[in-house]
Amino acid sequence: MQGALSIFMRSCVAFALLAACSAYAVSAQDTDRQVVSAVLSHFVARTDEWFYAAAAKLAISSTTRKKFWVASDYQYLNQPGHKCEIDKPLYLEFLARNVKEEPVAAMVADSASWFIVPREQEKFLGVGMPTPENMTKRIAVKTLVKLSRPAYSKDGDRAFIMFSYPWSIHSAYAQYVLRRQTGKWNVECAEFPHSV
Repeated sequence: MQGALSIFMRSCVAFALLAACSAYAVSAQDTDRQVVSAVLSHFVARTDEWFYAAAAKLAISSTTRKKFWVASDYQYLNQPGHKCEIDKPLYLEFLARNVKEEPVAAMVADSASWFIVPREQEKFLGVGMPTPENMTKRIAVKTLVKLSRPAYSKDGDRAFIMFSYPWSIHSAYAQYVLRRQTGKWNVECAEFPHSV
C-alpha cells in the first residue's frame, strides 16, 4: 500500500510540474506575441520611415534572425545621442534569447497590417533589390521585417527587441524598449539607426 501511495504521489507531483511548465510556456509565448504586436503596430504606423509601398502591408520573415549582435555592441547602442537607453542585463538577455533561428508564427498575431511570408517567397518581394531575371510580378509590401525574440527585465515589466529590415539598397535595424503598465505593453522608446 505504501509503495502504491508513493507512486501516486510522485505521479501527482510530476503532473503538477508539467502543468506549471505548460502554463509558463503559454504565458511566455503570449507575452512575446503582445510585445511583438505592440512593436509592429508602432513600426507600421510610422510615416518617417522609408517604405517601399506605403499603402501595403509589412512582410514578416518566417524565421527569427540568427545571432547577429554581440555583447560588445552594448556600448555602441548606448552611445551619446542614442535615444533608447538599454540596461546591460536586458541586452545580454536579448542575446541569450536569440542564439538560433526560430519560426516566428507563435509570436506574430494575426493582423490586417502584416503577414508572414515563407522564406522561398521573400525574393518575390523585391525589397531593396533590382528585379531578378524572368520575374514579371512582385508582391507590394512596405518592407520585410526580420524579427528577433524580445528580452525581459527580471521583474518582467520591461522589454527590449531589435529587428532588421531593408532600407534603400542597404539594411537597417529598429530597436524598441517597452514597459508593461496595467497589463498592456507600451512603447517607451524607439530608435531606427540606418546602416550604410
